[in-house]
Amino acid sequence: SFYDYLEIQPLGNNGFLVDNGVVSDISVLQDYNRRILDIGRQLNKPVIAASDVHFLDAEDEQYRKILQAAKKFSDADRGCPIFFRTTDEMLKEFDYLGDEVAHEVVVKNPRAIADMVDDIELLPKGKLFPPRLENSEEDLNRMVWDKAHALYGDELPQLIVDRLNIELG
Repeated sequence: SFYDYLEIQPLGNNGFLVDNGVVSDISVLQDYNRRILDIGRQLNKPVIAASDVHFLDAEDEQYRKILQAAKKFSDADRGCPIFFRTTDEMLKEFDYLGDEVAHEVVVKNPRAIADMVDDIELLPKGKLFPPRLENSEEDLNRMVWDKAHALYGDELPQLIVDRLNIELG
């Protein structure tokens, strides 16, 4: 009851539980999601479907596998479909709940929660907040002029001098 809403995920996100023998098959994961729906109804809390997105496209999973292998994860080559899904893909993921409930958890409830969140401006419009780094202006000027001299020699063309003075000013 502590939470504002409850979350269920596509079956593939927890497929490792089937692979590791923690649960017997995918139908158990479906039952878990149904149980969460029941709890949400009992507590009068909305339930949403969330992908737990770790990468944008399905083919980007290979990069996650590389990172996990580098960290010596024992199941680094196990697929985990935690990519950004379209609404239609999410509806298909939860079709075992029936069309009405799938629409509720994929579309209706997430929209309702999003509508409850106030729009905020993190930074005032039109104001910049550059980092304050000691000697950054001097360092930048030195690096730019050093690079210009490395490219054009001791005597810089007037066009380059004029352009750098504009850019750095």
